[in-house]
Amino acid sequence: MKYEDTTSRRVSISGDLAVPTIRIKAKKNYFILGITLIWLCNYTYVGSPFGLASAVFDPETGSGRWIVLAALAVWGALWLVVSAAVLWMLIGREEIEFKSQALIHRLKVGPFSRQRVFDPLKLRNLRRLNTSIYRSVVLSIWEMVGVPSKANARMAFDYGERTIYFAYSVAPAESTTVRDAMIARLGAKVGGQHGS
Repeated sequence: MKYEDTTSRRVSISGDLAVPTIRIKAKKNYFILGITLIWLCNYTYVGSPFGLASAVFDPETGSGRWIVLAALAVWGALWLVVSAAVLWMLIGREEIEFKSQALIHRLKVGPFSRQRVFDPLKLRNLRRLNTSIYRSVVLSIWEMVGVPSKANARMAFDYGERTIYFAYSVAPAESTTVRDAMIARLGAKVGGQHGS
């Protein structure tokens, strides 16, 4: 009899004990990804407001110009948001790297990244978050997509007077793995409540 694998496919801890790195791959919901890709292709080629431009804009009088510009701005902004969500699901990952004087948190999508550096001596109350804190229809959609947001954060720590959220859309067992690795590196003083 062969047992199920107990290791996480999304969370990995690499590097040596002095400089470990926690890598969390983006959540992939293949149903949402497929629907989103079909919608994005349709939205790009069929639903673009360029048809609106020819119907509303009169080049001789210039009337309708502001309607067309507003429609293009809304269309472009929505296209960028949905494209970013698709890229995050396909190639996004979160990294937490420990250096001697810093904890580095990165969100990476291909060659692009956003990095935040924290002083490990100022970290307090590392904890798992209750997954039902933030609920609404819009946030539930973002949770299904797995895009990094406060609604999808499964862990947090206090940093001075701020709360820093991370470990987006991980399962409870995966968040325990991340928490244990962080406490092993930073010490028990950062540990806080477990949440539920």
